[in-house]
Amino acid sequence: MKRIIYTLVFFCLTLLLNGCKDNPIESSPLPNSIKKVFTSEKDFTEYYYKGNLLIKKEITSRSELVTSITFTYDNDGKLIRKDEFSTAAGIPLSVYSTYEYSVNNLLLKANHYPKIGDAFEFKGYTQYEYESDMLVKCSFFNQNEELRNYHILKYDGNNIVEDAHYDEIDNLQYLETFEYDNKLNPLIKDLSYISAFTRSKNNIIKWTNTYYTVNPPNIYISTCDYTYNNFGYPIKCTTVYNRSEFGGTSQETSTSFYEYY
Repeated sequence: MKRIIYTLVFFCLTLLLNGCKDNPIESSPLPNSIKKVFTSEKDFTEYYYKGNLLIKKEITSRSELVTSITFTYDNDGKLIRKDEFSTAAGIPLSVYSTYEYSVNNLLLKANHYPKIGDAFEFKGYTQYEYESDMLVKCSFFNQNEELRNYHILKYDGNNIVEDAHYDEIDNLQYLETFEYDNKLNPLIKDLSYISAFTRSKNNIIKWTNTYYTVNPPNIYISTCDYTYNNFGYPIKCTTVYNRSEFGGTSQETSTSFYEYY
C-alpha cells in the first residue's frame, strides 16, 4: 500500500511531451549527476541534463515508458514551466505548470493546466510561503480560488523532517516524518514536486507515514540502508517497508541501484 501511495504521488498529474524516446536527448551533465535509478532492467527512472539543470525525467515500468516530465528554465536558471505526461494510472494524464517568482527569486506560485478533452484548462494553483527564505507551506487552490488542501514543512538544517498534510478545513490527513544520513542526495535537482526526497540535502534513512483518515491510523515505515561511492553518493539502497493497516501488518523489501554521469 505504501509503495502504491508513493508511486501515485510520484506519478500524479502529468503532461504530454513533444516526442519521447523517438528523439534522442543531447545532454551535457556535470560529473556525478544522477543518470539512472533502477530496481530491475524493466523498472527505472532516467535523468537528462543541460549543464547543471535537469531538463527531462523519464519513468519506465515493466519496460513501458509510463511518465515523462520536461523542465523549461529562463536565462537565470529558474524553472518557468514543467510539462508532464503519464499513463501510470491506466489512462493518459496530461498537465503543464507555469511558475511565478518574487523579486528575490523565491517561488511564489505554480499555475496548473491539466488537459481536459482536447484542450488544456486552468484548474488551480499552488501558493508557496516562506520563513527566512525556507519554504514552510504549500497551499492548493482551485480555479475559483477556493482552498482545497495544504501542507506544512518543518526542517532540521537543510533537510525536511516533517511534512503535515491538511484538508481545506484544517483536518490533519496524513503526517510524514523523515530521518537522514550525512551523505549527498543525488535527487536534489529533481523539481518534479515538493518532497523531502528531492528537496533535502541528505538521503532519507527512515520515512514514517501516518494516515489519520482511518481509525486506528494506518502507519507505513520505510527504512533504507545505503552503499556509497567515493564521492559520498549512494550507489545502492535496500529498503524495508513495514505496513500496519486496517488491523493487519506486513513487510516487503526492495533494492534500488544508482548510476551517475
